[in-house]
Amino acid sequence: LLKQGHSVIYYIDDFKPSVDAKGGFDYRIINQDEIFLKRSDDAVDLVILDQKDNNAAYIAALRLHTRKIISFEDHGDGRHLVDLLIDCNLDKEEMARVKPGVKPLFGLPYAILHPDFERYNQEPREFSSSIRSVLVTLGGTDPKNLTVPLIKTILEQNPSISITALTGPGFSDWEALESLQFIWNQLQVRHNISNMAETLAAHDLVFCAGGVTLHEALATGTPPVVLNQVPHQEKKAKYFENLEAAINLGLAGNWDPRLVGKTLAFPKERLETMSRIGKSLIDGKGIHRVLEEIRILLG
Repeated sequence: LLKQGHSVIYYIDDFKPSVDAKGGFDYRIINQDEIFLKRSDDAVDLVILDQKDNNAAYIAALRLHTRKIISFEDHGDGRHLVDLLIDCNLDKEEMARVKPGVKPLFGLPYAILHPDFERYNQEPREFSSSIRSVLVTLGGTDPKNLTVPLIKTILEQNPSISITALTGPGFSDWEALESLQFIWNQLQVRHNISNMAETLAAHDLVFCAGGVTLHEALATGTPPVVLNQVPHQEKKAKYFENLEAAINLGLAGNWDPRLVGKTLAFPKERLETMSRIGKSLIDGKGIHRVLEEIRILLG
């Protein structure tokens, strides 16, 4: 949006990881339920919401202060009052449930990823006869503290495998992870990286949650093994598993460690198939499609 000449202001909660993630962007701190534009002097043409359950009253109040509204993955009744409703997790068939006046963009073509993923999607992937390296990344916060027990399970199944543990700004289980790294010298820990596409492409397999990282893995052709933090993630993981693009370990608190050993023994042919299917499902071009729709919306 900046490259297209727009100015961008973030409105965020008073949450340090959110503040840190904003980089050089202008931002304002607001209360969670506040109609933030009521106290703003900023001239706003477009509001983009990334909140799950916006109600109709909230959207109606925003309407008084902006020309257009876009909402991502919104399941509240306010979704029927926005101009553009974007949800890459919903099938196109779901568009019939959206009320007239709202333009829905549903399906994997609208998965928004960093522009790097488009390039890595086009690059060929090569796999060895056995898995040599895995990436473990369970979101920016890993709220269920799954990283350490998952790494322990991987090392129990294959003590010689190379593991990269990737943590985000809200990760808290540092003491346990550092203790594990001290014991296993083949474990590398990285924090808050900016080259996610490159990092995924450098590993044979990724253990991840069922959020954005799952889409990123598919785009780079890195076979994903999904350990889900919340129920709606497992639904998505099962969907991709049925397409032979991913492996679903289950939901946090009820996952099967035995499946970890099976995935670590996957032959080259299985990895190549998963990689090819994953790339075909998400091409990394979703950001361009959404930007074009924003251009049309703003006229």
